[in-house]
Amino acid sequence: MILGEAGFEQTNGLRDDELVRASFQPLLAAYKEASAANGDLTTLFRSWTSGQRALFISYSYIVHVIESPQEAYWWSAFFMAQGRWAALRASADELDAKLFADMLSDIQTELHRRGHPIALAEAHRIQREDLEQDDTLGRFFVEVYERLTSVAAKDVIARSASAMRLAPEEFRLQT
Repeated sequence: MILGEAGFEQTNGLRDDELVRASFQPLLAAYKEASAANGDLTTLFRSWTSGQRALFISYSYIVHVIESPQEAYWWSAFFMAQGRWAALRASADELDAKLFADMLSDIQTELHRRGHPIALAEAHRIQREDLEQDDTLGRFFVEVYERLTSVAAKDVIARSASAMRLAPEEFRLQT
């Protein structure tokens, strides 16, 4: 379910960001539980609806990258190294979040130009300080961060909340 046993009715008075966060929490708990048990995350993700997968990947990305341009860089490069980038791009399409999709496309182009994705085993080479050592990369991620905080993240949250309100069954976690 979205908010536990009480059901969707209690979500009507929530702001978009509150609804998205509340809907994300059970997914995060299931993810952490599966991870702690060395469970098969692929099986977990396949058990979720496309809406749940889109919510999980997009929101988990946003909560990390929203912190700073350095975090936007590091987490973007890390998502690529983890092989999660395609799922992130698919989540933007699932949510019909064009501004977010455009931003992701720009990030992907820039990181590919710089040799990303690197292998996950080499992810330790990705340093937040890279932005201080490379002015062009630093300026690029400052601009990305401004786009993210001014429009893209809000768009994803609004579209996620709208999808939840239109099709709550798509976001109910089966227990």
